[in-house]
Amino acid sequence: MAITQIEYALVRRLKDEGLIPENPSILDLGQSNWYGDVPINDFIADIRRYVSDSVEAESLVDQVISVAETQSDRWLFKMADLFWQTFLGPHTYEAIDLHGVDERAHKYDLNEQVPLETQYDVLCNFGTAEHVFNVYQVFKTIHDRTKSGGLMLHGLPFQGWVDHGFYNFQPTFIFDLAETNTYVPAVFMYAEVTPPRIVMVKGRDSIHDMAEKGEIGDNALIYSALRKRSGQTPFKPPMQGYYARRLDKASAKRWEALR
Repeated sequence: MAITQIEYALVRRLKDEGLIPENPSILDLGQSNWYGDVPINDFIADIRRYVSDSVEAESLVDQVISVAETQSDRWLFKMADLFWQTFLGPHTYEAIDLHGVDERAHKYDLNEQVPLETQYDVLCNFGTAEHVFNVYQVFKTIHDRTKSGGLMLHGLPFQGWVDHGFYNFQPTFIFDLAETNTYVPAVFMYAEVTPPRIVMVKGRDSIHDMAEKGEIGDNALIYSALRKRSGQTPFKPPMQGYYARRLDKASAKRWEALR
């Protein structure tokens, strides 16, 4: 799916905080393409900042300039590949995408259990889950195909996005998903595309604060990076935190007031 300035900011933050596995394997739900709202000069500056090998860095810079200038067939997908190479340096990249553009994309229906046995270091779900009716299977697939200690990246529509997909997702979905499956939250962000806005979120109370102050926009998204703990525990579908009595009294009262 699209690498916008929001996905860019999320991955860049993970890189800055040393949270990305070295030379990871990546499974992308929806083969990535470049959206085009990150200035090329900013991207080039980041290549020189984050790629330690100067020869490799200049090679990537040359490729970015060439791809951006020529805009040949599939150039947006080529730019996304350069993005992944810059920030993750993956040793393998694969995708699940019925309309994928090359042999790296498995043509599987995410409504069904996918016939993959490999587990990956990084699993990306940037704007795909909402387009799949069987959302339970999507998040089970993400869990099952992520290695112990691996990173799961999510970008989901929150408010607005009329008829964009089957679903919008509330923040409680991610919080309860993480708590039920003992994922370790690494980053949680609230975002808007137009005009650009990114807010780092510390927890449920931060979202409640924003709602009470009228700071939730018409077309809002939620982004998260979750780390899977060691071990091969099976995926568990969450019960909403309020009804599972996992919220403390203050948070429960705020939830009731926001209904």
